Amino acid sequence: LACSRSALPQQAFEMTCRKDAMQTCKLLENLEFHDSRSLAEPLLVHERGRVIRFSLRAGQHIREHRAPHSSVHIVVVRGTGFFAGEDGAKERAGAGDVVVFGAGELHRVRAETDLVFAAILEPAPPPQVRAAPQPEADAYLTWQM
Repeated sequence: LACSRSALPQQAFEMTCRKDAMQTCKLLENLEFHDSRSLAEPLLVHERGRVIRFSLRAGQHIREHRAPHSSVHIVVVRGTGFFAGEDGAKERAGAGDVVVFGAGELHRVRAETDLVFAAILEPAPPPQVRAAPQPEADAYLTWQM
């Protein structure tokens, strides 16, 4: 099966395959980190869902936010970090661990070591919808370890 990739903003790639075709991506290929901020790279963009790769240096975080229309399934592929939901519960997760947040659930992430994870959003967010950070999020970024 041959699929073509067409460039999208932010280094994203859209698979232009048949709707029922298998799609793949390499989670650790062309991996990048930014020293000043976390990096989110859409790897697969489809009408049914999204796969986004996140790369964080140790100590970096993703502010509290929500994906209002999608559940978020996270698969950690490298490193360790702390994942927290809106109930205040915080879990340490490392390579091979899965973390799931329900649609609309506030969540945040802090990298303990250099951290790489894939976030699978399903169903796909509506066009032009982007998860916005919550203004009070900074108050919750004081992680007790």
